[in-house]
Amino acid sequence: MTSAPARGKKQIPIEEGLFISLPQEGVRLCASTCRWCGETVFPKRDVCPHCFAPGMEEALLGPKGRIYTYTVVWQAPVGFLGPLPYALAVVEFPQRVLVTSLMAQDTPLDSLRIGQEVELALEKVTENEVGDEIVAYMFRPTLQEVRNL
Repeated sequence: MTSAPARGKKQIPIEEGLFISLPQEGVRLCASTCRWCGETVFPKRDVCPHCFAPGMEEALLGPKGRIYTYTVVWQAPVGFLGPLPYALAVVEFPQRVLVTSLMAQDTPLDSLRIGQEVELALEKVTENEVGDEIVAYMFRPTLQEVRNL
């Protein structure tokens, strides 16, 4: 996870409702579980995309998952302002939910592999006009995975 913002600065989610940061558990993604069929989806929804039943229950994903697949992007899509190259991964959580996201900027691209354990992290994307950090969720290899390299 990124270090705490400088004194007086806030961390603001890039989009409300995607994740929360819990004091004892760290960053968790906000998902939904269907009361009827049990399907869990991210991001959270009001209607189940599997059985179309209304009334989804809130659920939390994470904080760890495994890389289901990934790619390294060498040419920026229109509007992308981040550093190149970067890794885009699909991470599978124990609830059998697949989440697509960037890997953290400090992740060694040549160390990535399918099945690798990763954890959620928040990273600064930009700053707003008053200097608060706009943060997004990303993934990085767990410390155990880094030690095994």
